[in-house]
Amino acid sequence: MKFWWLIAAFSCQLVFAASSDIQQSLDATDATKLVVENSRGNLTLTGSNGEQVLVSGKVDSAADSLVFEQQGDAIVLKVIMPENKSFRGKSSSDLSITLPKRLALEVKTVSASVEVSGLSKAVNIETVSGSVKGQNLLGGAKINSVSGELKLLQTNGTLALSSVSGDIEVQSDATSVSISAISGDVQAKLSSIEQLKVTSVSGGITINGKVSEKPFVKLSSVTGEIALSLENPLNATLDMQTGPGGDIINKLSDDTADASFISEKSLQLELGTSAGRVKMTTVSGALIIQ
Repeated sequence: MKFWWLIAAFSCQLVFAASSDIQQSLDATDATKLVVENSRGNLTLTGSNGEQVLVSGKVDSAADSLVFEQQGDAIVLKVIMPENKSFRGKSSSDLSITLPKRLALEVKTVSASVEVSGLSKAVNIETVSGSVKGQNLLGGAKINSVSGELKLLQTNGTLALSSVSGDIEVQSDATSVSISAISGDVQAKLSSIEQLKVTSVSGGITINGKVSEKPFVKLSSVTGEIALSLENPLNATLDMQTGPGGDIINKLSDDTADASFISEKSLQLELGTSAGRVKMTTVSGALIIQ
């Protein structure tokens, strides 16, 4: 059996190689952010009104060490794995972390799933194959994933989300949203669209919500369908364009799309005060606005 050995010095803690369980805390009064690195497993991060970072759970049995200390203005939690080795089996690091909600958060994982909630500062997450779920994030979020699913609920601030093959779902009060996907579907319900940019290659894009008085929206896909459903009048110049295999469905007015001799379609409208701009493009998918 392996045991934890703890070295405590001043306000930092360093845990060396490696038992399966951990339950530690660190004062975060002088910190402004939490940095977490965990290659595989599960991370659950929850904001609180306290001033301590609390960590509990199980650490990967293959880990060399666990670093948990303050470095400058950051609290750092890292699961250190041996270099130049491949890891198989069911062992993983499954950690529950409670942190002051005023701290910014940075997370890096490889195949670990991440759940984070109740934070008021910016959240930055990078993962390869793990899913990410965020809720009640008031300071905005930047999340990059290769194949993991992204799900953001009840968020605010600025959102920047990217996934290669994972689906993306958003329910947000954010006024500035940027989403990039390759083959995953994008679904977003937004309460106040001021700046919105969504790009996809083969996945579908579905946007529902209310627009501001001067919205700037750009939605583009190669083969996926794009549907924009608005809950209030649109004050913008509307520009919709497809390639030869695309289609345009306009349910805002009786206007219909023009078609070229190679079956490219386009529709340009001035709606309301025309203060904003909405552009929707696809090559072979359908464009729907209603």
